[in-house]
Amino acid sequence: MVSNEDGRLVLRDPITTEAGGGGKTSFAEISAGAQKDNCVRAVTQAVDANLVGIVPEDLTDFVFDVKTVISTTLLGLIQAGAIGAYRDDLGRTRDISVERDIQVFQSPTDPTRFDFRFFFMIRYPAKRLFGEYSTDNPFFSLSETSATA
Repeated sequence: MVSNEDGRLVLRDPITTEAGGGGKTSFAEISAGAQKDNCVRAVTQAVDANLVGIVPEDLTDFVFDVKTVISTTLLGLIQAGAIGAYRDDLGRTRDISVERDIQVFQSPTDPTRFDFRFFFMIRYPAKRLFGEYSTDNPFFSLSETSATA
């Protein structure tokens, strides 16, 4: 489904959390495929616009420049809500690491070719929530409930 939101065309999966379907827009989630396509396109455009044609004086500096362009683009996408924030193994938000999250290599056979790899996080909605209850006797203590409001 495509909708116009504040002058932007937004692609959403035609999936709802409503048991019977219904296609209500308020329950639609941003498509993971659309996030991937938009992210790859943004990074490719940024790399092409800022780096193609540069004659590197220092290979180490140029590799860092490539990583900087990619990380800046990814950070902009995160801030715009187009992709998810980076997270550590415990699920806590963390900064992008140009050392771990982005790799850049000059081709051993073609000195004009630079290959890069990066990863990013997809934004996922909460779709399924399950709970437990008891009557007459609480089966949990208040210290066990960390996500109460």
